[in-house]
Amino acid sequence: MGWRHLLIRKPGKLSVRYNQLVIEQEEKVSIPLEDICSIIIEEQAVSVTAAALSKMAEHNITLFTCDQKRLPNGVLQPFQKHSRQVGVLHMQYAYSKPFKKRIWQRIVIQKLINQGKCLEFLNKEGADDLYRISKTVDSGDSNNREAYGAKKYFQYLFGSEFTRRSDSVVNASLNYGYAIMRGLVARSLVGVTIQPHHKVS
Repeated sequence: MGWRHLLIRKPGKLSVRYNQLVIEQEEKVSIPLEDICSIIIEEQAVSVTAAALSKMAEHNITLFTCDQKRLPNGVLQPFQKHSRQVGVLHMQYAYSKPFKKRIWQRIVIQKLINQGKCLEFLNKEGADDLYRISKTVDSGDSNNREAYGAKKYFQYLFGSEFTRRSDSVVNASLNYGYAIMRGLVARSLVGVTIQPHHKVS
């Protein structure tokens, strides 16, 4: 399991040699593929060989591309060759709608609880409010407690005037972090043959 997270910010070339990722910039550096968890390419003037892309997929390495604002806009995920993949897919398709709604309810509840814990950790007000909201989530979150809780959470965290739609450094940083986490979660789901593009709601 990889543990290194690489950030490529300068022009260069990525290739592979003897199961090592070779990074050619001002200097040439080699890193074992098995040590790498993710790679973020911020610089536009970076070339990646097809062999390197293939090896990244083989080693379950998440590769992020970025736009001109250096925000992640794409991710490379591997195809899994595990024999149980088709069985898992059939199982996902067979889930009943009520079951999917109950799963989504549990996810939203836990998200609200985690937001409350984050506020407590940062010595911010509002944790009790988030815990209270978590107790009102119904099956499938038809009353949209997730969005309501998120709005309250960010206002407790950054101030009453803050919104997630504003053009600010805070929002840019949040978007950057979310894109990375989303890619890593997708990689983990693919690793157990769960298809992350299927909605549970």
